[in-house]
Amino acid sequence: MELRADALQLAYPASAGQVKRPVLSGVDFQLDLGRFQALAGPNGAGKSTLMRALAGLHQPDSGRVLLDGEPLDSRSMAERARIIGYLPQEVQPHFHFSVRDCVLLGVRVHEQSPWFESAPSASALAAIDRALDLVDALDLRERQLHELSGGERRRVLLASVLAQEPRFLLLDEPAAMLDLSHQAALFTLLKRLAQEQGLGVLCVSHDWNLASTFADHLTILHDAGVHASGSPAELMTERVLTPLFGDSYTLLPRPGHPPVLLPQ
Repeated sequence: MELRADALQLAYPASAGQVKRPVLSGVDFQLDLGRFQALAGPNGAGKSTLMRALAGLHQPDSGRVLLDGEPLDSRSMAERARIIGYLPQEVQPHFHFSVRDCVLLGVRVHEQSPWFESAPSASALAAIDRALDLVDALDLRERQLHELSGGERRRVLLASVLAQEPRFLLLDEPAAMLDLSHQAALFTLLKRLAQEQGLGVLCVSHDWNLASTFADHLTILHDAGVHASGSPAELMTERVLTPLFGDSYTLLPRPGHPPVLLPQ
């Protein structure tokens, strides 16, 4: 199974009454099961837009998104939710959910059962605990979502997506607001989910060093298209990075890993 974008074209209006500004232009992209891939690029390069298109939340102007060779929009929203788990960059809860009920939403998607049904079964409660344990948030289970810090809430929301047990996991800046230890733990988990459970994991990250350390494959977007695509070791080079950042960066060698990218 694969999730693929073919010749994706998508534009937004620059402002009222003005011509649309292309965000993605003829973009090809493929996410395979069993791989941890990362999207990187300068601000406004179209990373979040591509991810939302792959999740079926943006209708392209032209081109198409395919799931296992079939148009994604030919599948119901319920079917997509069971196959594709998506966590956007920002989530603002409008209801006072407990942490347990937030993760239960993901379990209900996996079970194909309605949210407003009887109390969760023993298997549902076990699934909630498994998902929270994966993101080191089991101790938050009885807390209210709105009471949590930004980093704690981010981990709980990720647990809710993991509780869906999707085949593809699309995460937009999942490490935002996490401290260093939880960043490393999260990216280690994502790599393990790809390698050991065969998920196709795609992560948007502005932290080039985090992405290049853990991801199997890196795709860099720039000027509405794919600037470069390959292994982090191949892409963390002056040849690839100078067109993006000019002379505003430096690369420091790091034995056994791609070099560290730092501002100049």
